[in-house]
Amino acid sequence: MVRSTEILIPETDEENVGSILMDSGDSAVEISDDSMRVIDALREGYRLVEKRGSEINEAETRMLLINPVLDALGFPPAHRRPEDGDRGNRPDELCYDREVQPDLGTAAIILEAKALGSDFDVQSQPGRRTSSPDRQIQRYLRQHVASGQSTIGILTDGLRWRMYRRSGLDVVLIKEYDFATVARQFWRSLGSFDEEDIAEFDSFVEIATLCYAQPEPLVVVAEPDPVVELLKVIVRGDSPDEILGHLIPDDEIELRYDIADQVALTALQQDMYEKDWEENVYVIGPRTAQEGQLSLSDQLTVGVLKFKHSEWGLGRGDTAMSARIFACAAGSGISVLLVYSTAPEDGASEVRLAVCADGKVNMTAAFDPDLPAPSARTAIGQIIEVLSSEGVVSAEDLMGPLEVAPLRQRFYEEVSQWTWNLQEGQDLAYRQAVLKLLIRVIFTWILKEEAIIPPEIFEYAYSANHLADTDDYHSEMLSFLFHERLNVVNKHRSRHSISELNEVLDQAPFLNGSLFARNGDDIELDIPADLYWNSDESNPGLFTIVSRYHWTTDEHRPGESEQ
Repeated sequence: MVRSTEILIPETDEENVGSILMDSGDSAVEISDDSMRVIDALREGYRLVEKRGSEINEAETRMLLINPVLDALGFPPAHRRPEDGDRGNRPDELCYDREVQPDLGTAAIILEAKALGSDFDVQSQPGRRTSSPDRQIQRYLRQHVASGQSTIGILTDGLRWRMYRRSGLDVVLIKEYDFATVARQFWRSLGSFDEEDIAEFDSFVEIATLCYAQPEPLVVVAEPDPVVELLKVIVRGDSPDEILGHLIPDDEIELRYDIADQVALTALQQDMYEKDWEENVYVIGPRTAQEGQLSLSDQLTVGVLKFKHSEWGLGRGDTAMSARIFACAAGSGISVLLVYSTAPEDGASEVRLAVCADGKVNMTAAFDPDLPAPSARTAIGQIIEVLSSEGVVSAEDLMGPLEVAPLRQRFYEEVSQWTWNLQEGQDLAYRQAVLKLLIRVIFTWILKEEAIIPPEIFEYAYSANHLADTDDYHSEMLSFLFHERLNVVNKHRSRHSISELNEVLDQAPFLNGSLFARNGDDIELDIPADLYWNSDESNPGLFTIVSRYHWTTDEHRPGESEQ
């Protein structure tokens, strides 16, 4: 999910403002030298594109449009390092605020370039949403070794430029710029610009060159994140023993390669072992644990299991059964098991981490290691920390990070705070309207998770592209979805005034119920966009909150807890 956030941009340096004045109706508009260089680069690049008169590919887009703009922003070739493509898991280019040298550390820009006119949200691999360009740049900002909190992610086709930035564990869309109209209008001559055009170029330059405003050079190399490193080896397709090495940072442990040699399997387990398992590796420590306690070297099985790819994905029941098999290996009844599968056609992976103790299994929901859920990232990090610690740990230390109850409590606290921020100081009718909105949003979010309504409805980038003002999102998108789609039979529906929104909203089904009906006590709330997408941890937006959790219509089973 892409979210928007306010971003503090340093004020323009007065000494860097050029003296070029552009005619804008009755007044003159001042343009900075930096903005003028970007304008000239776009004008010249678009002139060459128009001269070709045919579709251009990605390499030509970079040569004619993207590279000249990067030059104009202060990132000449000597400041840029192309990344070698590797199954789509590397960005196209890293840009630095100085000449490229070994061990530069944090990049100013991570750039993903596409051919002119590309769809940023389309899936390059059908059925896998994380394969879209939008998801790619998010993944690079989260996982690339050169990505830092100050790094700007850019996804561009030369005329459209999406700017992203990390915010804690999340990635937020700062803004999207579309210079196609300006380029078409002024490619023949300088023409005239109004204040709005100039403000857009100034904003674009300030965000793209934010690194130059930093008080210290961006050369700090952060300590490797063990969760990121673990996910990288899974995405890369490394072997199970290499993956296990990132769960247990100890070269002295003896690896074992077939759990079936150690454990007597039941008929059902044997059937799963023969049909569904592809590879497995595990370690067992000697039985010297104190009573009721264990350490990494005591009565604990830690394993990695690769399942054969299935269209049904990694099931909760299969994962729980596998974790119990590994728990029996050392006779301790305790195991930590990472289970994953990889689609042979595109290398896409699906992962679960499970802990078994005393017959009970706690596990993450299945996730894509390219874009793991924040709850999964946090839990995996805590378990790796336990496995890496010295001394004795309890089974509760391993089970705790995957418990559902703390996660549920955190969700209630976050949502109640968001609700109270809207309700505070309001009358009873308004407070009830806020609660009804909350119920409707959570219901439709689950519909989105179950692929019943399009996810674009909840994505900031989609609304920002089609609404004149994103603060109209509540009335133009969400309320329209509730009252004019989910509550109206298809043949009685009226068209949305914005045709692009109508195409997406029309995919929402009619629901035979009263939850989305307009009632006499319905109050039309005026809710700004940041209350939905704000990623500020002190006041997160509603979509920011609910996107952190795995939503499912499956009920929990006794002894199997899915986070």
